[in-house]
Amino acid sequence: MSYGKAFALVLAASPIAMGAGAAFLPRQPDEAFVMSVQRDEEEVGLELTWTIAPGYYLYRDKISATLDGRMVRLATPKGQFEGFGPYRVSGMREVYRSIAMADTVGEQLPQRGC
Repeated sequence: MSYGKAFALVLAASPIAMGAGAAFLPRQPDEAFVMSVQRDEEEVGLELTWTIAPGYYLYRDKISATLDGRMVRLATPKGQFEGFGPYRVSGMREVYRSIAMADTVGEQLPQRGC
């Protein structure tokens, strides 16, 4: 069962350099952040998973989703706090590297026929 077409995901992603002197070629978002969607264990919501390419990260507070044009609440686990870019001085941002996950919260999603 695929929710790919009905489920639109909006996220903020920022490339970072992979060490001094490393060549970093920017990727398209769908290449840097490969998303999979499946029903949760209770079969009432969705589990979202992103595989994040090396050298990229996702800001936890920028992940959001819509389903059929309306906002969907998401629950996300804690990320790691890092200070980089303008936040090196002003504070830390919570990010995900390698993998990020989210679950829909309080949503009774419609069953889709095959």
